[in-house]
Amino acid sequence: MNNNQKSNNYSMNKLLKNSIVSMLLVLGLLIGSCSDSGEPSLANVRVEMKAVSDLTQLNVSGRVMNSAIEFTDVLLGVTEIEFKTFESSNDDSDDSSDDRISHSNDGGDDDSDDDSDDDSDDDSDEIEFEGRFVVDLINGTSTPDFGIANVIPGLYKEIEIKIGPILDDGNSIFIAFEYQPDEGDPILVEFSSSAQIKFEIENHQGIQLEGGELNQILVLLDLDSLFAGVDFNMANVDNGIVKINNTSNSDLANMIWANLNKAFNAGEDKDGDDDIDDDDHSDDD
Repeated sequence: MNNNQKSNNYSMNKLLKNSIVSMLLVLGLLIGSCSDSGEPSLANVRVEMKAVSDLTQLNVSGRVMNSAIEFTDVLLGVTEIEFKTFESSNDDSDDSSDDRISHSNDGGDDDSDDDSDDDSDDDSDEIEFEGRFVVDLINGTSTPDFGIANVIPGLYKEIEIKIGPILDDGNSIFIAFEYQPDEGDPILVEFSSSAQIKFEIENHQGIQLEGGELNQILVLLDLDSLFAGVDFNMANVDNGIVKINNTSNSDLANMIWANLNKAFNAGEDKDGDDDIDDDDHSDDD
């Protein structure tokens, strides 16, 4: 074989190798493109929790007593926030009770706490936010911040929120306010609990979480509904403070717990006006 033939064979082999490499690269790009297009775009979810009141004063700064009740602290110790579809909500439903909120009493037995942990383990694949979040509902902030969760797009019926005793003094919920009686000086009132509590906020129309975009979800605690019908004039005062919990003024505490069923609401806030969009309001049973 002469030099020209060797040179031609070398050129042909090189060209063939280059062609094969190019084909493999193109094939790899095509496979990658198909894989990406086959996966649904996840829905980005941000959650904000706030307290609202039409009849009372929310004291963010300053102390101006211009109503019968002025709230100064509304804190929750949130440990989990979970979104549930219609299917998963039906699977977890309990036909024996229509309660949307369950909690174990302060100082309750170990069985209640164990049941709460078991629920967490069973639903761990559905938890979107999990940690130790100190939520200030007056300012609408969380420490640390909830951040953004990625969930499968779809129609969700229920938002489940679990709180635990991670606040100061081992509380899971702490609400402080000044109450102005008919006569005399304002009285400081503190409602607290160290119970592990699960809130199930249902939206019968459903909340549509869209893929490939940010879905702003707002959870509201209506303080007017929470304390509706509670007569603070009937409360016992301890060192100038009305303490409402499992051991002090427990009758008032039970009334407040009963009101929780109607005090929570959740839905989308697409326009960012700190109000749930009209088409997302939950239906009351």
